[in-house]
Amino acid sequence: MTKAMETETQEAVTPGQVLGKASQLKAGKGAYVSTEHDTVYASLTGFRSLTPPPSDSLDQRPTVEVTGHKAHGAVPQPGSVVFARVTKVMPRMASADIVCVDSKSVREKFTGIIRQQDVRATEIDKVDMHLSFRPGDIVRALVLSLGDARAYYLSTAKNELGVVSAESAAGGTMVPISWTEMQCPLTGQVEQRKVAKKSNQYVVLIGLKQNTIVAAFHEEFEKVIEAPNTEEEETEEFFKVAGEAADEGEQKATTMVLNMNSVVGLTGERTWKLVGKIHGHDVIVLVDSGATHNFISSKLARHLQLPIEKTNKFEVTVGNGQQVSGNEVCKGVRLDV
Repeated sequence: MTKAMETETQEAVTPGQVLGKASQLKAGKGAYVSTEHDTVYASLTGFRSLTPPPSDSLDQRPTVEVTGHKAHGAVPQPGSVVFARVTKVMPRMASADIVCVDSKSVREKFTGIIRQQDVRATEIDKVDMHLSFRPGDIVRALVLSLGDARAYYLSTAKNELGVVSAESAAGGTMVPISWTEMQCPLTGQVEQRKVAKKSNQYVVLIGLKQNTIVAAFHEEFEKVIEAPNTEEEETEEFFKVAGEAADEGEQKATTMVLNMNSVVGLTGERTWKLVGKIHGHDVIVLVDSGATHNFISSKLARHLQLPIEKTNKFEVTVGNGQQVSGNEVCKGVRLDV
């Protein structure tokens, strides 16, 4: 005997979402039963539907199913900010695979082209593509237009656009040291790039597989960290609790030295990173054999309510030659390592 089957109105569900009790529902496609909790869960993203049982069935529980739907990834549009991996560098242009659009990963392969005239805003005729990008670099770029049926035209002309992550020949994640240079923290080797200025609105992609398959980026896209900022404002904040940067003409105070690796939290030949505790709170300890004094983040000192005292003005010379000043000190801080 044939009987028309009625289906309930569909609703969207996600994996792991409770669909109902197993005593009241049968698990169909896209659903599974947890015998431990007597509960039916969704196993994929899609739409929930209930189908009543045939009238002659001994089991009168309705069947719950989840019908999956194809996820639509982000699509580049003119004006979008994208992250892309450089795949090839030529004398007049560089090609790259777009891996995310405005922080959303893409599901399809989109190719971008950075032309020589779109690398920077000034001295365009002097741009050397091989000194601006290298295969494997991750760049932050602006979508100008759909150049042709195969690729988007991208621009890195603004200060906040350009290379945000690069891997050295030694396998280290390179550190920006100027607008045109990046340095390997393992060997100290300096390479030229069109470096992106750090912005609070983006993060640098690290640990991404050097693979031309765009799908490789989707699996590891969440492995991101903030870009190290070596600008004066944040470097100054690292050292002092209060005080002003040293101005030309002022009388020089006690000068101290700290390796730039310690400022940005990297390890090198003379620096080590350890985990320690201050007042029971986990902290990262950077041991720098070239430093002349001990330093603590002012934000951490305030957070832990450490005793802060005024002291004679001092200046700190960091690895890039920059000098910052302070006039406060934390005494008697116990550090357990």
